[in-house]
Amino acid sequence: MNSNRVYNFGPFSLDTARRLLLNDGVPVQLREKVFETLLILLEADGGVVGKDEFMEKVWPDAFVEENSLTRNISELRKALSSGSEDSRYVETVPKRGYRFAARVDVVDARNLHSQTETQPDESRSNLSTESRRFGTRRTAFLVLTILLFVALAGVFIYRRATRGVGNTQTGSPTNSIAVLPFRSIDSGERDYLGLGMADALITKLSNLEHISVKPTSAIRRYAQTKPDALVAGRELGVDSVLEGNMQIAGDRIRVTVQLMNVTSGSPSWAGTFEEKFTDVFTLQDSIAEKVSAAVKGQITAAERERIYRRYTNNVAAYQLYARGRSHLPPYNKDEALAAVADFEGALALDPKNALAHAGLAMASATMRSRFAQSSEVRSWEERAKQEAKRAVELDGNLAEAHEALGAVYRYTDFDWEHTIDESRRALELNPNLELPHHYLAAAFYHVGLLEQADVEARAGLQANPLERFESLRMRGMTALFSGKFGDAVALLEEAKQAKETTVTDWHLAQAYYYHQERDRSEQILEKLRASNSAEEHVRAQASLASFLAARGERKRADQLLKEIAGSAYMDHHAAYSIGAAYAQLGRPEEAVKWLTRAVETGLPCYPWFEKDPLLDSLRASPDFQRLMGNLKKYWESVNTRYASLATSAA
Repeated sequence: MNSNRVYNFGPFSLDTARRLLLNDGVPVQLREKVFETLLILLEADGGVVGKDEFMEKVWPDAFVEENSLTRNISELRKALSSGSEDSRYVETVPKRGYRFAARVDVVDARNLHSQTETQPDESRSNLSTESRRFGTRRTAFLVLTILLFVALAGVFIYRRATRGVGNTQTGSPTNSIAVLPFRSIDSGERDYLGLGMADALITKLSNLEHISVKPTSAIRRYAQTKPDALVAGRELGVDSVLEGNMQIAGDRIRVTVQLMNVTSGSPSWAGTFEEKFTDVFTLQDSIAEKVSAAVKGQITAAERERIYRRYTNNVAAYQLYARGRSHLPPYNKDEALAAVADFEGALALDPKNALAHAGLAMASATMRSRFAQSSEVRSWEERAKQEAKRAVELDGNLAEAHEALGAVYRYTDFDWEHTIDESRRALELNPNLELPHHYLAAAFYHVGLLEQADVEARAGLQANPLERFESLRMRGMTALFSGKFGDAVALLEEAKQAKETTVTDWHLAQAYYYHQERDRSEQILEKLRASNSAEEHVRAQASLASFLAARGERKRADQLLKEIAGSAYMDHHAAYSIGAAYAQLGRPEEAVKWLTRAVETGLPCYPWFEKDPLLDSLRASPDFQRLMGNLKKYWESVNTRYASLATSAA
């Protein structure tokens, strides 16, 4: 392949040395693979290039389907059409391949330059047909000079167009990027598509190695505002911010995007893209590739293949999925149900969309854990498991599928070892995710690895510095189980201020009780007993029973225990509190039975069993000592297995 040729055809010039296509001196933007496709056709000198040859040369290190070549040819024809459908440079040869149908004149810029200086007679024979027309060395040299000037001018224009007027690359290299929700110029009911567009680009850009991309959960808060890109970039702690405007008119969508360098405060790249709305996926692919090149430069074949991966080709299904994503993660029941409905709609149109299955699994797991009534718990649990497993079946290398499975194990079975394994797998596939860090934090504090839990909670905050609630909640529970009761109160109060939700109220009641603010604790628990959430109601009632028993209100405590004994919902925290209540009531056998149940259903936290003063009356019990001996062995084993797995916090 000669890298010093200029191919001239019609108004176009393709400069191989500069990897640049010009149309009357104006740069034509082509994806790298489309440029390669054109170059192969030109080098064939009018010959037919077979599809297998294209596959071998354009995608030497990757397996792609034939429609990738078809798309390249379509984009190439569009770029060369100059707006005219009658212009045909690329000819399809049925059952054979493609050929370049126009006359092409070739200039070897290197030979032309050297020979016009030293060998004027020989240079004349090496000139292209177009150059020979002028007949003299002076004229040939003038042609070469003009060509080089046009090419250099083209590069200058190209850089200005793609890096911002008056700007070259400024500031530090891009190692981290945030994609803000796109703004809809015509607004209205399609506003959620702005977040959907950002989510799609985040998913694609997360495939770039050595580039940190803020997850969708980190930028979701900007969907309802119009943030200054540089302010948002500083808030998120990134090098670059991608912002965009969308305009939908009839059946077309036009998107204008700009990549801002946070350090310099200047645009480093900009572009405008327009397609039929039914081709929104092609538009997303084009934006993703241009942004990838702008932030990283050279992209590997494997990265490009992942960037172009699609999970649906159904536009209506995509719209419903995008709206469902706008509701995640849900902290109230209405949002959770809205997410469920949208993901169901997306899957009705495209049952093989792994992302939609993953989203439905996460929404269902949240419904099961936080908002379901006792009679609904089982159905939500089964649905969450079914959808998560289906997502993994469809794409075992989809990070969001493993994230969803981690959520299912975390919220339904409280299977902490599988929660750890699936969350780690999700982060291996996409280190930019936030929620798997919180799942790991929850798993670690439940099994008693309290230092690792704190590290993961902080890592989750690093991934999304604007969403402090979950990190604070995890750190609050870690402090509680570590016996740092004052810290637990402070962290959980801060979490409650960060988000208006009752999710953290039970945790806060525990912290207040052990911090000797028992009246305040009981007030919170009395309110939670009236909750429609099975989890909140049962946990509150069990905790209140243990606290009342500890202060001598045995009759009332016993009544509360009888009321929840046959509850359809029972988790490890509720079982633990029931065990603590029976310990305070002087019934050690029943206490150990319920504490054993707590261990077996998700709370094998040896450090907390060892510290909790409500269990002091059991310390001399042989049954309790056996339980503690087994619990310590398990704690030592998980400490050995997982001690080195927590993510380092920056």
